[in-house]
Amino acid sequence: MGLYIYGSNETPKNDNLHSDEVFKCFQKGMHFIHLNARSLLTKIPELQTIAFKTKAAVISVTETWFDETITNTEANIPGYTILRKDRNRCGGGVCMYIKENLAFTPMNLDEINNNDEFLCIELLLPKSKPIFVGTCYRPPQNCNFVEKFENFLSQLREDCEIILLGDLNICFKDQSGSLYKSLNELLKLFNLSQIIKEPTRITEFTASVIDHILCNNTEKISQSGVLNIVLIFVKSAIFLKLLDNSTLEQEDCYQHTIFYCRLIKYVLW
Repeated sequence: MGLYIYGSNETPKNDNLHSDEVFKCFQKGMHFIHLNARSLLTKIPELQTIAFKTKAAVISVTETWFDETITNTEANIPGYTILRKDRNRCGGGVCMYIKENLAFTPMNLDEINNNDEFLCIELLLPKSKPIFVGTCYRPPQNCNFVEKFENFLSQLREDCEIILLGDLNICFKDQSGSLYKSLNELLKLFNLSQIIKEPTRITEFTASVIDHILCNNTEKISQSGVLNIVLIFVKSAIFLKLLDNSTLEQEDCYQHTIFYCRLIKYVLW
């Protein structure tokens, strides 16, 4: 189910970061958020506010513009562990903030290609298979991204849930381009769906869907969409909310009840 906080013809307003109304959808459940920062260090206070209001399990950030001179202390969000992959030159870079009360294992992606801007963790939840959660960034001029992305996806277990958040700079509204077609075929191959449908970057003349959430189990997603918390971020934040275990158990019980009722009709009493 999608959620679009502001209309496609409306310019995001800068005061919504402190509006409780915007964050109502984060009151329950496990949430994952992605933001494109374009220099995160200057926006840490805003990111801390977002983390405090959403209590998101994982916050994915692209275009951090970090290098080795920036310490984790400077980029800290209380209550979160940071993982980062810096470009160490102008632009780019990705990081992930994971809530400290969640168990996870970082994946070693250096064997794939040390220059790719991918991060991924195995999120370890009780009574459940791991969830692979990743952050991906594709620079606009990266023409061999699909090949690199395929190498990355091949490292993930297909029998587990996969949630990939990021800025691929490939507009899913324009389905005529060769890059979109190649990526779309790759997603089909790995049974991944792109669930963000609303524009994530809106200008005076354009509205594009270039920030994405990819997942392989849409049945466990109760909500997803675009948030009007742009403020000094260039593009809108995107998010998804997973069904909690109690909801899943209730739905499973309901399905079993229906099945039982159908069977019982054929019993000869």
